[in-house]
Amino acid sequence: GKFFDGRAGFVSTEWFPVLANWKRDGYDFDARFEDGKATFRQKKVMDLFMNGEERFSFEAKRLAGFGKDGEKNFEGTVTGLEKATYLVIRDFRRRVNKKGGEYGWHIAVLTAPETRTSSPVRVERNTGRVPRFRFAPCHARSEQPCGHLYGILYAASDDDPQVLPPV
Repeated sequence: GKFFDGRAGFVSTEWFPVLANWKRDGYDFDARFEDGKATFRQKKVMDLFMNGEERFSFEAKRLAGFGKDGEKNFEGTVTGLEKATYLVIRDFRRRVNKKGGEYGWHIAVLTAPETRTSSPVRVERNTGRVPRFRFAPCHARSEQPCGHLYGILYAASDDDPQVLPPV
C-alpha cells in the first residue's frame, strides 16, 4: 500500500499492526468518520469492505458511486485510505471471461487489512506503546516503530546522535 508519505511500500505482517496503530492514531474507521477526520467519499468506499470482502479496484469504484456521473477522485480517496492503513492492496489479478480464461492487465484487489493479517490490527489510544506524533522525529530509539526503524536504517549505538528522518 501507499504507507510512506503517499509512496508504495511493503510492511511485514508482524509489523503491520504496529504501523496501523501508529498511522490511525487510535481511531477505527467509524470513529474517524464520526469525528470528521474522514470524508464522505472515504466512507462510501470503506462501507464496501466492512465485512472482510475483497474487490477489484474497478468494481469498488463502480459500487461506491464514483465515475462519469458520480463522485470524483476515486484514486485520491483510495490513496488516503491506504496511507491511513484502512485499505490495502491484497493482490493483483486479471479479469476472467465467461469461459474462465484470464485476460487483460493485472488489476489491484483491495481489502481491509483486519481480515488479512496474521496479527490482528488492534486500535490502541494513548497506550504509550507507539508515538502519538506522525511527522516528527522519534525521541527514543526504544519506541515502536522507531526502534525497529533505527535498527534497520542505521544499526547505530544508543550514544549515536544521528536523527531518524520523519516517517
